[in-house]
Amino acid sequence: MRYRFMTLLTALVLAVGGGRLMAQETTGAVTGRITDPQGLAVPGVTLTLTGPQGTKAVVTDAEGRFNAPLLVPGTYVVKAELVGFKTVQQSNVIVRLGQSIEVNLKMDVGGVAETIEVNATSPIIDTRSTTVGAVLDSETLANIPIGRRFSDTLYIAPGVTSSGSAGRSNPSMAGGSGLDNAYVVDGVNITNAGYGALGSYSIIFGSLGNGTPYDFIKEVQVKTGGYGAEFGQATGGVVNVITKSGSNDFHGGLFGFARNQSLNARTYFEEQTGAEKPDFSQQQFGGTLGGPIKKDKAHFFLSYERNRRNETATIFTNGVLPDDLVVWDETRSDPAIAFMLAQLEPPAFPTPIGVYRAVSRPTYEQRVIGQIQAQQDKQGTGTLEGLLYSGEVWRVEADGNIVRQGTGSLE
Repeated sequence: MRYRFMTLLTALVLAVGGGRLMAQETTGAVTGRITDPQGLAVPGVTLTLTGPQGTKAVVTDAEGRFNAPLLVPGTYVVKAELVGFKTVQQSNVIVRLGQSIEVNLKMDVGGVAETIEVNATSPIIDTRSTTVGAVLDSETLANIPIGRRFSDTLYIAPGVTSSGSAGRSNPSMAGGSGLDNAYVVDGVNITNAGYGALGSYSIIFGSLGNGTPYDFIKEVQVKTGGYGAEFGQATGGVVNVITKSGSNDFHGGLFGFARNQSLNARTYFEEQTGAEKPDFSQQQFGGTLGGPIKKDKAHFFLSYERNRRNETATIFTNGVLPDDLVVWDETRSDPAIAFMLAQLEPPAFPTPIGVYRAVSRPTYEQRVIGQIQAQQDKQGTGTLEGLLYSGEVWRVEADGNIVRQGTGSLE
């Protein structure tokens, strides 16, 4: 059987001369001031910032201040050098999405060969910003027991709660409705234009997904108030996401998750009637790989995810099974649901009904997504980013044939 893939080039950004074509934030910054032991400014200091994708150099101005913008979020080493002064170096400077980290260093008079190592932690709060919210990185998300969907990460941030009727994929932020938010991934607005929801949205079925694999997410920035003018079209909150990118070292990983009905608890009605637990099975597995194409200049990152799922649906009938049940592997009476309906006063239905459980055939979904970043830093700072996405959904029929259902867009 031949599997077909639909490939879509979803983002291509080119920025030259210190600016980006997009207003949305996809990077962070490091700023600060260099002084001598008397607290006076030291101009002309060369600061080298070494991070996951190479180095960036800036020079302090007449007031000893420096600004290093457009940094890929990650951990950096900041090194300050000037003839006649001891070299100063600070490690573990963490740059986060949309934040400006302040690093102030003091340089002592001495030989160039001498180096002073500064042990300090990066500030948690960006004092230069009025934005209220939280920044969640991939390490934090990996250590917290949450679901493996884009929308599940949002509920960790303060001020984010369930919106009720808009569904779990569209939470309420800062008191707004679930359809008042804006969603940006790598500078691209993926908010549903018709309903203000996350990704594809149906007024009947709710959110249909956005096509961003969970393991492709690097940082999630949730803004619940005080965000800048570049984030418009939202009266609730703004969710700004960047995906993972390659570095100067090869790195990757494999993952696998499985669930089935044996891990689920019985409901009250199943306990009362002795009914079996509904059939459910889900397996999700895949991997990631990133590395350099040319060190300090171009990098790549790839992610693959496959999901297999079959579950049970409850069917209400009048003794006659509807024609669409031909897509189900088996049907059988559901005593737990029947018991629940019998407790209602007055009865939920005036005429006898048949209540069935229908077990679906397996549905498979797989997605491949990749990113290439190229940087230049001669006449300014520029970044070229390309995002490649491929997804497919198919179902296995009773005769073994595979029927393609469309492109994959899980949350």
